[in-house]
Amino acid sequence: MFRKIAKIITISLCVLPITAATSLSGQLIDGIVAVVGNEIVLYSELESQLQLLAMQGKVNLKDSLEVKRLRKKVLEEMVNDKVLLVEAKRETLEVAPQEVNQALDEQLTKVRSQFTSSAEFQKELDREGLTLEKLKRRYRAQVKSELLKQKLMNKLVSQVKISDGEVRDFYRSYQDSFPPQKKAIRISHILLTVEPSPETEAMVLERAKSVLQRLKEGSDFAQLAREYSDDPSSSSGGELGWFDRGDMVPEFDRASFSLKVEEISNLVRTRFGYHIIQVEERKGDRVKARHILFSLRPSSQDWAKAKAKADTLRQRSVGGEDFAQVAKEYSQDLGSRDRGGDLGWFEPDQLTESFKDALNNLQVGEVSQPVISSYGVHLILVTDRRENRKLSLEQDWGMIKGMAHREKATTKLNQWLAQARKRTYIDIRLASFTH
Repeated sequence: MFRKIAKIITISLCVLPITAATSLSGQLIDGIVAVVGNEIVLYSELESQLQLLAMQGKVNLKDSLEVKRLRKKVLEEMVNDKVLLVEAKRETLEVAPQEVNQALDEQLTKVRSQFTSSAEFQKELDREGLTLEKLKRRYRAQVKSELLKQKLMNKLVSQVKISDGEVRDFYRSYQDSFPPQKKAIRISHILLTVEPSPETEAMVLERAKSVLQRLKEGSDFAQLAREYSDDPSSSSGGELGWFDRGDMVPEFDRASFSLKVEEISNLVRTRFGYHIIQVEERKGDRVKARHILFSLRPSSQDWAKAKAKADTLRQRSVGGEDFAQVAKEYSQDLGSRDRGGDLGWFEPDQLTESFKDALNNLQVGEVSQPVISSYGVHLILVTDRRENRKLSLEQDWGMIKGMAHREKATTKLNQWLAQARKRTYIDIRLASFTH
């Protein structure tokens, strides 16, 4: 079965996990089930997709005929996916490293959101023998492939044009089957992230120095880790287990592999805070170590300062300044800042509780009081609201045009894919695994 984090990434990215998987019969098996150009599909990847469908309740594993039918269907989809990748490479499309890094960070943010806290997420990483850096390396190639395919899809879709007459024809053909327009709200926001102030960092540093001094005087490392470490490993005396060179963030990695067995490091600064590290064992390029972490987290005073700044920006917006312009100047949400903070439309159940509470009584054009979330402090502007009703060509032209364009683009993409399959070498070997 999937490990928890791998499963979440699979769902989030719509890509395949590269961890080994067992067949649906429980027997460990693997091999090449299809060759597409110079790309391959592994049997373990195919079975992993079927397992995922089973977890989602979309396949009954006890029905052998259903499993057989769905296996063939899923493999066809995977082959089409590989054809897209082959074509993207054939067209020499490129993805910049920063694009891959941004996509990885976005996906890891989604993964973290599936856990109740950062500590729970870190605990799961530890349980699976992973670090964030290791997780990024594991999925980097897959994310790059997804971005390449998306670039090709975007290029093809951008070539599809639709006329006003086609939009009207689409509406007449499908108006009776359109789902009703659901109640929704469109919002913009200004995000102020909250970072530890120099004063806060100085306090953390002082605490770390005092614990380091106690270690130098002979205090027990494990006991101090249990008392002072902000890491989930504190309950086990700071134990991190075995890890390879390159598994940890660079600063931690360099310090760990420079220590002798039983030696205690000086303070090591990483983006997580200050660490004290002790190497317990070493085998080649692997070490077993433990640490004490002094997290750099914003203090209550740091949060208060951010809220006070948000109050000031709110007064400027309420006083007549353009919210979008203030967002472009001050918001630290890089994804929406250049759009003046626009986050788009949300149905009520898509909003977090803190956002729901803040927006509950706001009218269009009103700005909320500062809202606290795990990301920082937000100011939220209601830019539009819509109620439940049937779609109409007059009121919803843009949405209906988008639907008509997607249908036409899907037809064109299917035609293009059929032609791409003809010019691509495809060898299906499923029969050798399933007879």
